[in-house]
Amino acid sequence: MGDSHKVVGDYENFCNNKKSYTSVQEDLPAVHTEKQPDQSVGTEEVLQDCKINSLSVCNTEGEEITAIDPLSDLVLEMEVEVLNDNMEGHFGFAFMRSAEEPIASFLTTNAEEIELRRYARGEVFKVRLVVEKVAMRVGEFYVLGGLADKSGLLWYETKFSAQLCMNANKGVGPMTMRATWNLDVRI
Repeated sequence: MGDSHKVVGDYENFCNNKKSYTSVQEDLPAVHTEKQPDQSVGTEEVLQDCKINSLSVCNTEGEEITAIDPLSDLVLEMEVEVLNDNMEGHFGFAFMRSAEEPIASFLTTNAEEIELRRYARGEVFKVRLVVEKVAMRVGEFYVLGGLADKSGLLWYETKFSAQLCMNANKGVGPMTMRATWNLDVRI
């Protein structure tokens, strides 16, 4: 009983939660801080291209949020620090049900309005994506921010947001969401 939009939204959330998902923390590989005894000292160190210093999910007023109203606009932003000269920047954000299950993804490889370039070591900049009229089913999800290869299929240097939830709404099925990219390299 109650408002029909809320009842429908709660029912969709119930149905979505019947699937068995693990949390992002359970899906991520365990980090071992101790050196394994069988590792040799001469192993080659792999240099990472960049480090994601921060990832935030905000409303259009710039306030960080954890609950999203249906069809509202979201601002996804990550601060990137370049650690390796000549890094080629292909950035992306994704809405994730778990660490292994994407709901929607947004890549600069698909954004014609963004001029991609190579970055020099020491550069720090923000990558911002405005997703307009977010249309998703009720339930919990995460935002993943990261650097991708040129194809957009391999993501590395990633960072997850805290858990977010979509507030109750009348059923909204799969849709394409309009998004606007912005790279601000003047930090």
